[in-house]
Amino acid sequence: MSSSSNSPKHKTTGITWHIRDNGVIEDIDERDEITGISIPKSQVLRNGKASDHHAIYHIYVENDNKDNEENADDIHRWIVMKRFQDFKNFDKKLRSVIKDKDPTSLPIIPTLPPKHMKLFKNHLDYIFVEKRRLLLQEYIQDLCKHQLFRRQECTRNFLQID
Repeated sequence: MSSSSNSPKHKTTGITWHIRDNGVIEDIDERDEITGISIPKSQVLRNGKASDHHAIYHIYVENDNKDNEENADDIHRWIVMKRFQDFKNFDKKLRSVIKDKDPTSLPIIPTLPPKHMKLFKNHLDYIFVEKRRLLLQEYIQDLCKHQLFRRQECTRNFLQID
């Protein structure tokens, strides 16, 4: 999330938010620890051997329900950096948890963008990374629209809450 001045502030009681292009999530109440999410940035890390090069996606997470002792009007924000494989592992874990807790909700878990073989796609190509970033942003925003998914421990761990 960027902290631009044209981003509306939505701090009220009850359920007030709707997901928009800026990553604000709907059906938020004071128990939610994820009130906004986006992936506005990615970067390619080229360290050591070519096989060690990879893309990192910057997930901007907001929680306007968190008490901030310095300024109660501030929105608590943080950035989590993940590789595509991290998303894949998270998706697998979430599906496993939901299958055990609420199997009827499995069909509404959004589909993770497909994994492409590196043999056929250059995973470090700017266009490839940017398309994947947009698809991952759509995935995580769609996922966080649902209380059941955004409040799961595995989601909280993935987004480094606490």
